Amino acid sequence: MREYLPLDDLLELSCEELQLSPALHAAADVRYNAVARWLNAERSPLRDLRPAIYPQGSFLIGTTTKPIRQNEYDLDFVCQMQLDHSRCPALKVLQLIEDWLRENDTYGPMVEPLKRCVRLNYAGDFHLDILPAAPELPANGTRIRVPDRKLEDWTFSDPKGFGAWFRTRGSQYLLEKRADAEPIPHYQSVEEKNPSSAPCSLRSAPGTCSSGTTPIPRRARSS
Repeated sequence: MREYLPLDDLLELSCEELQLSPALHAAADVRYNAVARWLNAERSPLRDLRPAIYPQGSFLIGTTTKPIRQNEYDLDFVCQMQLDHSRCPALKVLQLIEDWLRENDTYGPMVEPLKRCVRLNYAGDFHLDILPAAPELPANGTRIRVPDRKLEDWTFSDPKGFGAWFRTRGSQYLLEKRADAEPIPHYQSVEEKNPSSAPCSLRSAPGTCSSGTTPIPRRARSS
C-alpha cells in the first residue's frame, strides 16, 4: 500500500529543496563580507562616505529561493553611504560603485550594471546585487533613497523597515555585529525559520524578484 506524507511534511521538504544549502549559505557569507571589505577599503573612493553594508530582501528575511530556469540564487545587499542625495546625482553614485568594483581583479569581470544596483555574477552559484543608498533627509525612521537609472534620480525604499515588519509576523531572530558589515542571517533549517518565511519561499519559487528595492510595507496581507 502506498504511503502518503502529511501536507506539512511535503511543504517542509519543498522548502528544504528551494532554500540555500548550508554550504552555499557559508559561501555567500564569505563573499558578502569580502565585497563589504573592498567597498570600505583604504583606497576606496567610498571610504570617506562611511558605507554601511547590510542585507536586504529575501537575503535578510530568510526567504531566498532558487529560481526556476536558472541556477543562480539572487542575493541583495545595501551599501548605504553618508551623503546628501539632493546634492549628489543618483547615476553618479551608481557609476562610482561600478567603477570601484571594476578596479578589483576578481570582481571586475563579474560586474553587470542593472536598473538600481550593480550585480556581481558568481558563476553557477548566485549573484550579489549591490544597491547604493543614501539616508532620507530629514531622517524618517529607516527610510532611505536609492538610485534609479530609468528615472535618473533617487527614489524611496525601506529594506530595514520591511525586514522589521516581516519579523513581527513570526518569531524574531537576532543579528550579530561585525566591524565592516552587518552579518547575513545565520543558516536556518525550515523548522527553525520564521513561520512567515516558508510560505514566502514557496510563493517566490515560480519566478525571480526584480533586482530593485524592497517596497515600503503599508499593511499586512492576510496569510
